[in-house]
Amino acid sequence: MNCSNETDLFIKAEDKNSFNGPLRNNISEKNNSPESPQIPYFYLLISIEQKVDKVFIIPELHGLSDSPQPLDGNDDGQRGLTCDLTYVSEDDRPAVIAEQLSKPLGRWIEEAESQLLNQFDNQIDKLVTLEIFLPWQLLDMNIHQWRVIDELEDVTGLSGHRGWLVRSLDRMTKPGLRIKLNSGWDSLEIARTNNRLNNHWGDIDCQCRNLEALLSAAYPIYRLPDGLPEDKETRQNLLKKLLKAPSPIALWTQLPQSDRQTTLDIFDTLLSCDNLIESARLAECIRQQRFGNSATPVELTVLYDCPHRFPTLPSPDKPLQGQS
Repeated sequence: MNCSNETDLFIKAEDKNSFNGPLRNNISEKNNSPESPQIPYFYLLISIEQKVDKVFIIPELHGLSDSPQPLDGNDDGQRGLTCDLTYVSEDDRPAVIAEQLSKPLGRWIEEAESQLLNQFDNQIDKLVTLEIFLPWQLLDMNIHQWRVIDELEDVTGLSGHRGWLVRSLDRMTKPGLRIKLNSGWDSLEIARTNNRLNNHWGDIDCQCRNLEALLSAAYPIYRLPDGLPEDKETRQNLLKKLLKAPSPIALWTQLPQSDRQTTLDIFDTLLSCDNLIESARLAECIRQQRFGNSATPVELTVLYDCPHRFPTLPSPDKPLQGQS
């Protein structure tokens, strides 16, 4: 499988270390005449923040202008969705969140793409890519189980409907984690630019053997071909350690795979330098792997933390404004 194309769009951030001023790493140019218009990639950021027994979920469209475009606003200024989980056990919370999201998520996708068509006079040809920001407590959530109501009122799986990637909400809100992420992103960019990604990842097995040594190596990419540990405490401890490492990318399967080598081959294909130029390209390759011609589809989750695109915090008491 090869999702790259000679006509694909390439991205270059004007200042990949700055959070001051408009972010332009989601603006790309065609590799043809200088008169070609700039055509952006577009991202629908879904931020999920857990506060005690409530979860705040807010959608934003990034890439349409220099500022994020809020979606689903009401007259009273409230946006997004609030899930009350007071009487829901921790183990059941991911399923409840997914169920309550199914209808509004489809509506947010349609509203975002409607804005794109209006802005570009119906000339746009790219669907939005979802970036789902999760707190560490929910980072192991199986997004493949999410369902959405599509344009024709059919219930369908999100993974076949639109491309998506997982993001860490904590890395966007905790200063120390964000500084480490900036450093790791620089290392990833150097490796990608020099076409040397093959020796810039570490593989973590299901028993987390040699974990401390692997993490101390500070690879920009970590791969978990055997899936996350089954034990919840072990699983969450591993995810927290990955977030504390300066590693923008981590890949894992939701379930252990019978053919480990096939999973590693899929990882190798996805982690091409071309695919890592832009988040949306990687997300689409993952979607094609799952629903295209692949003979062995894998429920794959990819944490891909670009430090230049971050959301407005979803809880009303923290109005931190991100950049697009």
